[in-house]
Formats: sequence, C-alpha cells, structure tokens
Amino acid sequence: MVSLINVLHIGRFGIVLTGFFLYKDYEPIKIIRNRYPLSNFKGNENNPLIKIRGKEILKGYITDNKKWTTKLFRDEKNLKIDLDFIKKSKGFKGKTYLGNWLAIPKMEVKGSIYIDDIRINANGLGYHDHNIYPIYAPFKTRGYYFGKLDLDSNHLTWARVIKNHNKEQLLAILSKNQEYFNIPQKSISYKILQEDKDHRKKIPTKFSLDINDDHIKLKLNIEPIKYHYIGVFIAHYWRYHVRYKGEIEINSIKKKIDTIEITEYLKFF
Repeated sequence: MVSLINVLHIGRFGIVLTGFFLYKDYEPIKIIRNRYPLSNFKGNENNPLIKIRGKEILKGYITDNKKWTTKLFRDEKNLKIDLDFIKKSKGFKGKTYLGNWLAIPKMEVKGSIYIDDIRINANGLGYHDHNIYPIYAPFKTRGYYFGKLDLDSNHLTWARVIKNHNKEQLLAILSKNQEYFNIPQKSISYKILQEDKDHRKKIPTKFSLDINDDHIKLKLNIEPIKYHYIGVFIAHYWRYHVRYKGEIEINSIKKKIDTIEITEYLKFF
C-alpha cells in the first residue's frame, strides 16, 4: 500500500493531489486519485496535521508511552483507511539537488483498510518521507532513483538524484535503532545495467548498488518484478516492486540478501 499527498502551489494559488494505491501480487488492485484546489487544504508545520475540505486525513502526535505516531485516515466511497505509523528508527533530514528531504525509514504499521466493506487488517512495516521542492526544480534536475532496504535491526535508504548535464548526487543512509550514518558519495556506486522503454520513455530495468565504507560493505543486484507507471503533469513516475539479491557486511558481520522491496524512478519531461 502506498499513500501520497502532493501540494503544488505558487503563493496562495495551487492544487492538492492525493493518491492511494493498493497492490496484490505486485499489481495495483485499487487506485484512488483526487485533485482539490489549494483553498480546500489546511496544514500545520509545527504539529503535523493535514485537512482537506475540513476532514482530517493525517495527524502526528506522541502517545502516552512517548511513541511518535502518524495517523493516516481516509473515508471515501468504497474505501476507508485507519492506520497508525509508529516511529521505530531515528529520522534524518538534508538537502539534495531537488530540495529539502526528511525521512523516517522504519515505522510499525497497525490498523485497518476497508475496501468495498471488506476489512483488511494491517500489521507490518512502513516508511515515511517528506519533500519540499522549489517550483523550478524540474528545470534544474532530470529526476531521481530511490530505494530502501530493511535489514532487521538496520535499514538502508539510498537515492541517485540526477542534475542536468549528467551531474549526479549519490546518497545512502544507514539507520540502526536511534542512530544513522550518512555514507560518503565516494563510497557509493550505482550502475544501470539494462534499460527498456515504457510510455515512450527509457527506464532502468536492471541495476546494481555497491557500497564500500567503514560502516557498511554492500553488493546488490536489483531487478524489477513489476513496475507501475503514474503520470502527473510534467513528471513521469514509475513504482517498482524489485528483487534485491546480494550480500551486505556491517561491523564484520556478513549476511546474504534475497528480498523484495519497493523502489521509485522519477523523470521530468
């Protein structure tokens, strides 16, 4: 399941785009996308809160046992979502070529999803990020590749942000409990091994990620099982279900990797 809230605006003028995508066997089985004028949107930066048309759809708060929680709530035709995302790892923030980026790489997810009055109990892991891009970002950057890898007590978040003229920014953040390490760009290697065409655009369909650093050594091959195209104005976006295969070494402890995750590819224009 993936839920998105995008706010596009210049001053007081703009639109709000919301999306909900539910997947089964790597295929989308429920897609709900809505568009609202900015006047229907209300948010609070100090205490995370988003309302649309007066209805609360996202709220952040601290529970009685001091756990940071984000509640996601939607109530629409044939769909109801009531989920709690409970913070399990330390968040991080920084800047990329695109703009500001804040992420909480590991969250416990609990709650329910109702589709056509059928209840689905949710109990698993989630990820949350928040991006603020200036209006000129699509004209200064070509897009990004992004992925994450859950490793029991560790979590790896990685990205390749592509600037115009083929300049790139490679990012990798290793999170463990309440610590995180920003891996230097010189220690990261990302290679596209194969490309195919989809919706008249070239997209990567096989790639590798290698890291050689004091904190982590990683050799990873990444190959899509399925990918799903979503177009929004000048942005072309693909969501991949991929298989990660390789090996990781953290603090001299080696572990084989053979798991399935979600990655993203965004291309402007």
